[in-house]
Amino acid sequence: MKTVNLVFPHQLFEESPLLDDDFPFYLIEEELFFNQYKFHKQKIAFHRATMKFYESWLKDQDKDVEYIEANDDNSDIRKLIAHLAGEGIEKICLLNPTDNWLEKRIADSADEHQVEIEEFENQLFLNTRDDLQDWFGSKEKKFFQTSFYKDERKKR
Repeated sequence: MKTVNLVFPHQLFEESPLLDDDFPFYLIEEELFFNQYKFHKQKIAFHRATMKFYESWLKDQDKDVEYIEANDDNSDIRKLIAHLAGEGIEKICLLNPTDNWLEKRIADSADEHQVEIEEFENQLFLNTRDDLQDWFGSKEKKFFQTSFYKDERKKR
């Protein structure tokens, strides 16, 4: 099964489950992070600099890396998934995007092009989705930040 790893600007981890395999990496200057709004130039420069450094670091780790720049049509994840499907890619591995719009675009495009998505937990958060499902799946009608964090302190 032809598989690739996708990495977005907020997922540049030195320790990642994506590094455990030898699938090619696609570092994407996704339009939601670069072109959705008129972002501050320093923010754009910071994202690009960190991604270019990560690209270099991955290459030093002997990883195959494809860098998708913000001005490339494939910087839109929907177009990239269509392109990858056309190239025979059957599976995409990525970290939890932690962005609702990005997650929806990935899921919809993957369904449309029959590409399997394997999603790993994102290291940006202490809680996994299952942890949060336990809390928000409860029978409580109202949720309060105070009670959530009290429960978290008891767990940890």
